Amino acid sequence: MANDNPYMAPRDLLDRIRKDREALAALWSGLTKEQMIRRPGPQEDWSVKDLIAHITWWESFILERVTDLMGGARSEPAEHQDVLNARVYEQQEDSPLAEVLAAFDANWPKLEALISPLNDEQLNTPAYYPTYDGIALLPILKAGTVSHYSAHMTDLLAYLERWRNPPL
Repeated sequence: MANDNPYMAPRDLLDRIRKDREALAALWSGLTKEQMIRRPGPQEDWSVKDLIAHITWWESFILERVTDLMGGARSEPAEHQDVLNARVYEQQEDSPLAEVLAAFDANWPKLEALISPLNDEQLNTPAYYPTYDGIALLPILKAGTVSHYSAHMTDLLAYLERWRNPPL
């Protein structure tokens, strides 16, 4: 689902995020609560709810990181992704499904509010903001949104297929 285009206008990025988020949410929209919280789910130790919480956390992390950069803070490399993912799982595994879904829904207006005021230069110019590796905001935002959604889409689709067509 992610587009590897090295340049995007802010409006195009927002459109892509919105469309990909809607496609992702449409996949789980018809599931029962049991199907949403059952482990194993899309991944060996994650339910659909856990996957949504994971995606939501990464969106929130990127929102915070980009907001800090835009405010003049210098970024530092994050902890290793596997360490962060394990911590997120531990923090979120007992969260109620309704809370996880509400948090996912709440991130869209935040993403829109962050990206909408950006101009092309702010979004696409490497080192416009003080990132530790001199990259532009675009790949940071895509990594926590469209690229990330795409990375989990295959697992989610396979899980849904197992529910629709269980083995005999």
